[in-house]
Amino acid sequence: LKYPCFYISYFLKRNQYEYYGRISDVRNRNDYVQWIAFFLQGIIEICNESIECIESLFDLREKNKNIIK
Repeated sequence: LKYPCFYISYFLKRNQYEYYGRISDVRNRNDYVQWIAFFLQGIIEICNESIECIESLFDLREKNKNIIK
């Protein structure tokens, strides 16, 4: 791949209310542990979704290559 396929901002947008709550907890209670856990969960989810998307694109490419032949 020539371009990145990892977009944590998509996870943060999907979980916007939780994101804001966790940021507030860092600011108000200095609770970084829950923020880090939330962010790492986002990384895991986005990585898994990216892998699924890439695999689907490869499958589609192979299917289309066979049709073109």
